[in-house]
Amino acid sequence: MALTKFDDYFIHQTGDTIDTVADISEHFMDRCWFGCHGQDGRTYIAAGLGTYPNASGHGIIDGSFCVIRDGVQHNFRASRHISHDGDETDRSNSTVGPLSIEIIEPMKRQRFSLGENAHGLSGSIEFTARAAPFLYNKLDVPGHPVTHFTQMGYFDGSIRIGGETIELNHYVGVRDRSWGVRGKGLMRQVEAYFWIMGHFDNCSLNFTFFHVPVAGNDFLLADGAIMHDDGRETRLVKARHRFHFDEDTTAPGSTRLWSRAKWEFTDEHGKIWTLEAKGIQMPFYSAGNGYDDRHGLDRGPLLVEGESWDFNQPDTLKSLRRSGDDDRWHFDIHDRLAELTLNGVKGVGLVNNVCGSREGWAYVPTLAD
Repeated sequence: MALTKFDDYFIHQTGDTIDTVADISEHFMDRCWFGCHGQDGRTYIAAGLGTYPNASGHGIIDGSFCVIRDGVQHNFRASRHISHDGDETDRSNSTVGPLSIEIIEPMKRQRFSLGENAHGLSGSIEFTARAAPFLYNKLDVPGHPVTHFTQMGYFDGSIRIGGETIELNHYVGVRDRSWGVRGKGLMRQVEAYFWIMGHFDNCSLNFTFFHVPVAGNDFLLADGAIMHDDGRETRLVKARHRFHFDEDTTAPGSTRLWSRAKWEFTDEHGKIWTLEAKGIQMPFYSAGNGYDDRHGLDRGPLLVEGESWDFNQPDTLKSLRRSGDDDRWHFDIHDRLAELTLNGVKGVGLVNNVCGSREGWAYVPTLAD
């Protein structure tokens, strides 16, 4: 327990100092993430940063900045210890090596930056909200209490990959905030998960479906909304789905990549919304961001690392997935850019997806063709 500058504000939730987390789990996290892309589907950027104040006794902060362009995924990650000796390295300093996030205007504007480094990837991106934040209902899986909101928006700035500079002129995407306990291995237990983030002329759509069978119980979250540009929010309370996969999902080593998908949403007033998607780029694999149980690990006072994966080469994914290894599921978590159609209106967006991580998983659609 230590004093920080935030203890001067009237925001305490417990009898401890602000830097003391009420939940003693070492897996308590406080994270942000964003994903954005151009309309042509060539470039997708995903980045994030998180703190783990209870990890390893002193706390960990880590982050990532990744880009996939024309089938080549470039990854940067950094991690450091949290100190309780002053503002330079405590949780109020959201900097990890050359990676940083700045809250310019809460709930409206943020800037994510990656300075020059040995891995050839750098840039600065500013998020501007298109809609109000959307607070999800909780998925109360025992041992994993998490609060979660997302916000649709636009992204401007530039990134540099090697010698190429890419300008972001009103890229579309989403930012994500969550805090609570996210224990290791939760995604291994997922039966089906998808998160849809779509942009259309007069609205955006944000929906999450999460099915986790744990200890004989089926924990299910189906929640989202259509965010209208005039400020209205239409809550979506039910979803039926059908994915069309590129190969047999039950086959050994199946990539479980989908090419087309269709959803039927029911809103809070009983109206049906039909959404169709067609994948338009090679998937982005979230393992590059550290979604392979790497988050919150103590990797020393400061670690900076990165690599590039060329998915234009046919054996790249196979070599990364290590089929038959317990860690194969790390490369089941992926984002896919998609052409979208919502009740006949064309748009573009992103589908974050996990299919059951076990070998032999068989997809069960809930929507007829």
